[in-house]
Amino acid sequence: MLRSRSSSTLSALAIAAVLAVLGCDDRSEKGVPLEQRWLAFALSHGVYQAKADGSRMKRLTDISGFEYQPDWSPDGKKLLLRVDAAEGKPGSGVYLATVGRTRAVNLSKIAGVYGGDPDWSPDGKTIAFVGKRKGEAHFGIYVMNAEGSKPKRLAPTDWESQYPDWSPDGRKIVFTGVKNFGFDLYVMNADGSGVTQLTRTPDEENWPTWSPDGKQIVYSFLNDLRVMNADGSHSRVLTEGGEPNWSADGRWIAFDCGTSGAGRMCAIRPDGSGRTRILPGLDGGFPAWRPSVR
Repeated sequence: MLRSRSSSTLSALAIAAVLAVLGCDDRSEKGVPLEQRWLAFALSHGVYQAKADGSRMKRLTDISGFEYQPDWSPDGKKLLLRVDAAEGKPGSGVYLATVGRTRAVNLSKIAGVYGGDPDWSPDGKTIAFVGKRKGEAHFGIYVMNAEGSKPKRLAPTDWESQYPDWSPDGRKIVFTGVKNFGFDLYVMNADGSGVTQLTRTPDEENWPTWSPDGKQIVYSFLNDLRVMNADGSHSRVLTEGGEPNWSADGRWIAFDCGTSGAGRMCAIRPDGSGRTRILPGLDGGFPAWRPSVR
């Protein structure tokens, strides 16, 4: 099955269409304090953007359905997201929104593959996502061109896989594989070859995300965030939380704090120091750092 919103995340609402125009600081991340960095995130009524201190919040998308799992393009000008349509209604899938335009495109409809969990390749030309064609028994990792053409399944068809994330050099994809009711992390080459298991536990590992230097992977493990080396070695607890997203400069990891109610998005240093709440007062999830816009 394609995993829908986590139990800590937000209930679905039906919404109608317009994309808000945003302005952002035209500067690199280096030297930018935490509170002034931009993030996209999901609320129960749409995907928004704000600075980490909660200021300058604006809505990014307005699609008919429940919007979540935002992922920025490398240039910070476009946004992928997952939409779950109301029960019995069409329109679910991976959508592409361009900041400043009024129309979001359903890439899943173009590709002919129902999907979610989208992730841009580092060069912005390809999208990895979780998908399933008619007749397939399990959801798996697909790739498609950025406009939705040429979808191709990469992960094995005889077991389920989800939550893909490209390595910074674009050569590998890390993902969660579900075999024999166990959730473990795997890595494969960008063409689907060389599938290698990274974790082996009876519990649930999910949402793997590469560090910008490609040396580490942060992921959700039960109620914790863990960090390990890219080869699966030296796994250690970072903090309590889930749904991690690493900033492009490698200095911060944004995540769901693992608590209910307003103010449940946080950030932490990769060494486990500096844990702090971000986007205060907002009952949201799936925080995603926005790359600097040039």
